[in-house]
This record gives sequence, structure tokens and C-alpha cells, in this order.
Amino acid sequence: MRVLVVDDDPFMTEILKLYLVRAGYEADVAENGLKALRLLEAAPFDVVITDAVMPEMTGFELCRTVREKYPRIRIIGMTGHVNVNDFEKSGAHACFYKPVPFQELHKAIQRLCQADAPAAM
Repeated sequence: MRVLVVDDDPFMTEILKLYLVRAGYEADVAENGLKALRLLEAAPFDVVITDAVMPEMTGFELCRTVREKYPRIRIIGMTGHVNVNDFEKSGAHACFYKPVPFQELHKAIQRLCQADAPAAM
């Protein structure tokens, strides 16, 4: 399963990538929504984990674009500043406040991809 982590904080992207790889996922990172969209155009991903507040394109804008262009991709929002309900309004399938609880994140990925098996293809 391929996961794309999108956050403008390099520490956050690297720690999440390390955790995801150790949990058995293929993981890649992007520092903003525009770079994430370029990666999504170049390779298939099953899950996008995105921060809310980023330069150039917010996580909410990224959610809406991914839902429109790639409806099979599951989206998990994460934030330290805004209400997680804003992610749900933008189309995220799950949301977490930072710091992200890794075990809960792993469970959410599994649940989302099992609930809609074609999304994990």
C-alpha cells in the first residue's frame, strides 16, 4: 500500500514516513499540496495524509482536489491549529490532531482501505 504524506514541516514528514515504512507501507513525502498533486499524477497512491496549513495550497484545497481527481484515494487530515471538522467538510475520510498518534493512524489507514477494498488497489 502506498501512502503520501504532505506537510510543510520536514520533521513531521520524515517521522511519519519512517513510521509508515516500519509499519510495512511504501511512503513518499511532499512539502505542499502542489508538489503532492505532481506526485499523484506520476504514481498511484492509496492514501494521502495531509496537514491543514501549508503554503501554496492548503490541506483543505488538496482534499477537494484529490476527491475530485482521484476518488479512490483515502484522505487523512492532520492539524495542530484548526478544527478537524473543517477537514471532514473538505472531503477527508479521517482526521487527527497533532501530534498524530501513530497506532491510531495505522488503524485508520487499515480501516479506510478495508472498508473500500477498491481504494487499496
